[in-house]
Amino acid sequence: MPDEASQRGYVEGPVTMDMLGKVWEIWQAVRDQQRLLDESMAVEELLQYRLAGGSSLVDATSIGIARDPLALTRISRATGLNIVMGASHYVPVSHPPDMDALSDESITEQIVRDVTVGVGDTGVRAGIIGEVGNFHPLSENERKVLRASAHAQI
Repeated sequence: MPDEASQRGYVEGPVTMDMLGKVWEIWQAVRDQQRLLDESMAVEELLQYRLAGGSSLVDATSIGIARDPLALTRISRATGLNIVMGASHYVPVSHPPDMDALSDESITEQIVRDVTVGVGDTGVRAGIIGEVGNFHPLSENERKVLRASAHAQI
């Protein structure tokens, strides 16, 4: 979040052509810049990437930050891109409410299941363990996620 009140209007509003220069300066705070909820727009943008020679894309959207395995499958089919979906947990704000009660082993099992069986009942498997986020200093839950992610990769 920008410190200056005059800059905070960029955080909640939509990204428009007249503010693009400013958005790049504070991109991490601009919520509209950080989400793509329109599947057809994603297909359009990724077709441009495909036409430019791209063949694969990593979607590092981890557990708790709105992974959408079925949408990724549809986008992959529509574009011909190989899309690799992430597994594990991101930063604490996206952890499930019961994270304190989850054991390293249960988190490991969930990650392994996402990679080997698929997310939920979709049958769509994750291809990477990540994005695993953390802050300094690490909380116990962040340590737990890091340990579980390391165990899952084994």
